[in-house]
Amino acid sequence: MPYIAYSKATLLMSSGPGKHLHVVMTDANDTGKQHLLLSISTIRTSKYYDPQCIIKAGEHPFLISDSFVEYKFALQTDAKNLSTCVDGQIFIPKEDMNDKLFYRICDGIEKSEHTPRWAITFFNNNA
Repeated sequence: MPYIAYSKATLLMSSGPGKHLHVVMTDANDTGKQHLLLSISTIRTSKYYDPQCIIKAGEHPFLISDSFVEYKFALQTDAKNLSTCVDGQIFIPKEDMNDKLFYRICDGIEKSEHTPRWAITFFNNNA
C-alpha cells in the first residue's frame, strides 16, 4: 500500500550535507496535492539558530539533542513525490509529532522572522 503523508507525520530526509527530520505541516491541499514540510536541525552553539521553536532532546523520540525548527527552509512538495520516496526508502517515516509539540511548531510559522511569506500563506490556506 503506498505511503500517504498527513499533518504531524515526520520523515527523515536528505537535506544539505546529511539527513534531517522533517515535519509534515499540512494534509495535501485540494488544488495541487501539495504538503508543507519544515526541517528540524540540531542546535550548534557556534552557529546562529532561529530561537522561535526550540525542541528539547526527547520531546520527539528521534531527537537526542536540543534542536530547532528551520522555518527558513520551508518546503512545499507534491504528495505523490513523498509517497514515491517513502515507498522507495529514500525518505524514512519516524514517529508522529505529538499534538503539543506540533502546535508549538505551527505557532512559530507566523512568528518566526525567517519563515518565507509564501509558506505562511500556504499554511494559512491549508492548515
